[in-house]
Amino acid sequence: MNFQRDGVSLALNRNGRILLADDMGLGKTLQGLAIAAAYRSEWPLLIVTPSSVRFAWREQAIRWLGGPLNLSRADINVVSSVRNFTADSDGVDSDTLHRKPITIFSYDLLSRCAGQMVHNLSFGVVIMDESHFLKNIKTSRTKAALPILKAAKRVILLTGTPALSRPVELYPQITAVQPFLFRGGFHEFGLRYCAAKENPWGWDYSGCSNMQELQIILEETIMTRRVKSEVLSQLPAKRREVVVLDPGLIKRSATFQRHHDLNLAAVDLKALDRHGDLLRYFMETCRVKQQAVGQYVSDLLEADRKFILFAHHQEMLDAMSSILESKSVGYIRIDGKTPSEQRSVVCERFQTEDNCKVALLSITAASTGLNLTAASLVVFAELFWNPGVLVQAEDRAYRIGQKDSVNIQYLLAESTADDQLWALVKNKLDVLSKAGLNTESFDNMDLTRVPSTKAKLEPKLDQFFSKEDNPALVSIPDKISQKSSQVDTKPEDVVDGLLFEEIPPELFTTDFDSEPVHEVLERTRQEDLQKRRVSPLFPSAPFSPFDQSPLSSTCSTKRSSQVLVPASPEKENVDALDDDDDLLQYIAEAAEEKWLTDSFLNQTG
Repeated sequence: MNFQRDGVSLALNRNGRILLADDMGLGKTLQGLAIAAAYRSEWPLLIVTPSSVRFAWREQAIRWLGGPLNLSRADINVVSSVRNFTADSDGVDSDTLHRKPITIFSYDLLSRCAGQMVHNLSFGVVIMDESHFLKNIKTSRTKAALPILKAAKRVILLTGTPALSRPVELYPQITAVQPFLFRGGFHEFGLRYCAAKENPWGWDYSGCSNMQELQIILEETIMTRRVKSEVLSQLPAKRREVVVLDPGLIKRSATFQRHHDLNLAAVDLKALDRHGDLLRYFMETCRVKQQAVGQYVSDLLEADRKFILFAHHQEMLDAMSSILESKSVGYIRIDGKTPSEQRSVVCERFQTEDNCKVALLSITAASTGLNLTAASLVVFAELFWNPGVLVQAEDRAYRIGQKDSVNIQYLLAESTADDQLWALVKNKLDVLSKAGLNTESFDNMDLTRVPSTKAKLEPKLDQFFSKEDNPALVSIPDKISQKSSQVDTKPEDVVDGLLFEEIPPELFTTDFDSEPVHEVLERTRQEDLQKRRVSPLFPSAPFSPFDQSPLSSTCSTKRSSQVLVPASPEKENVDALDDDDDLLQYIAEAAEEKWLTDSFLNQTG
């Protein structure tokens, strides 16, 4: 998409150091990989992510970079434990990591292995996914990440929640990209932008001030942020994604393994026995997925945004409730035990209360009749063998009143019943489509990896960077060739430190090309005088590290208010057509037992 190409082009113009703060669902992963690919000659590449999406990143790297850069899974090391990393174990030592082009760490493992990484490893390019994990300068993960980021020549931070209303949380990310942007250090940054106040216990930096000024500075130097309302014309109304859960968190019990082996053997059982065993296999899959799903949900909560979480089994719903309650997260729950007369009241709470972040719903009990457009992210912790029910569940968020593109994520565990159920769901939709009873399709999804579908992931990087679409942007293969012909010195080891301003500028080997803040503001005033409209931002302040000349009141950042209307002429996305949904569901369930068992055994046999 054009806005993605623009993001990559901007990052290359800024020498590969950028805070990419696009809204969720706008393809930050793809943009990050494309930027990193432009600097292939400076790899190894380090990718740091929440633990629940480490393997999803591996599959995305293979999908987009595998063909153009000749990468395979053997070239990517996903560090799954401290033992897997330490040199004195039977796992992967630092020499092996250096020989592999890409290494993927979780934030938690990074904090535990940081000392050895700083002394033994050097990564020329670093991608930090969900970089808002670094919002607190006092946490071990931030202390571990900053020395690695300061030594890297290219730094790509990805976050959908840049905390523009809490500037103190932005400071570590700002210094990671441009260490000397605010040369006065953290305290003067806090005085100017955090409304810092002194109290008997020290300084309080939790406020905010001069926010429009800060946004202008960031957008002119290190950050790009596009929200969905600005690019809706380029987005699909629905975007489905498969997320392969961390296999290290899939805890297979002896009972699960027995059901798994029995179903793969496709033994000759009576239909009733086969059906019962399949349901038990489905239930055991729920149990082995709980820890991995819980980790993924915990990572989502870090983004501080509303989402809908669907599950089928009570055991999964109870497990997710426990996680939300342990984290003191406001949520609603609707399942078969929720009285009908209370459902509208519960939904209204989710729609109107900002601190109610999660709608935890049963797939079968809450897939119809609810309006939950306050969320634009729908997550399925489990599958259900009737695709009509899944589509109805998706439409709790995708309906009239929804102003955003809706992102839908299906969480799958490899080598479980999910493999067969996912293939079965897609097969049923194909059958219904041929009968003219369905217009939905699960084929055009952003797949990480689903073994049973045998989906072929074509390399699309060259197509993504088509010169015809954007003549001003050099294609990635050309850029890689250009970079490979240049001789660049690798960053040298520099002294450790918590914050970048504690490090003398002469110790940095990277050319940051950062303008002083007052020059950025003056240039912005001259260039954008007629484009922006902001109030005067420079009250008299003796601590200000830059000039006091006010910006013109004719400046402002651009934000459109375009509204998504998801309905199509073929099927209005409203409750008035629930009868059609019921017909689709009825037809799909008419021969449910025979279809389920026969299809399952045919695929596994």
